[in-house]
Amino acid sequence: MKGQKIKVYTYTRVSTAMPIEGRLEFNRMMEDIKSGKDGVSFVLVFKLSRFGRNAADVLSALQVMQE
Repeated sequence: MKGQKIKVYTYTRVSTAMPIEGRLEFNRMMEDIKSGKDGVSFVLVFKLSRFGRNAADVLSALQVMQE
């Protein structure tokens, strides 16, 4: 992989006093992944619990990314 560039999205989610309606940035990231917009190979997260609200949410997102 020497000299080869790998494209990565980083995803962070923080808890706030006001809920972010519909996780807009997460949804946009998933749409970009589905469309192949940036040719991203990986999504980097600090903690899996910050990526999804529950196990089903995480598994659903992972399935979309694998496709």
